[in-house]
Amino acid sequence: KIEVVIGIKENPQFIRFIEKDVVGPYEGDHLAIYVNDFLPMYGRAKNVKIGGEKSDKIVNLVWNNPCFTTKYDTLEQVKQLNEFRFKDFLDLETGEVVYQLEHEVRSLAHAGFQVNKDTFL
Repeated sequence: KIEVVIGIKENPQFIRFIEKDVVGPYEGDHLAIYVNDFLPMYGRAKNVKIGGEKSDKIVNLVWNNPCFTTKYDTLEQVKQLNEFRFKDFLDLETGEVVYQLEHEVRSLAHAGFQVNKDTFL
């Protein structure tokens, strides 16, 4: 079991990782994270290299959650929304999905960050 503390001292939050022999199906939980290298991160998520140095296999981890009408297919859409999502964690050698947890990756220009920016800056 591993517990990671995130957030600020006045309002800590925890993510608890527990290793299990069998992991159930993805249940729709998600995390929202704010990053300062937002556009480069989007580019990396769209172009993940699988299979090692000699492979030319590239996969796109950016995910359009079917529960929402927002799409993250183009750089223009992502710039307008100041967010994108991914949920699959892959074995970088095989490309196999080893874990799923939706991450909503947000830029520091996202309205959700702007509301609380004085707390974090």
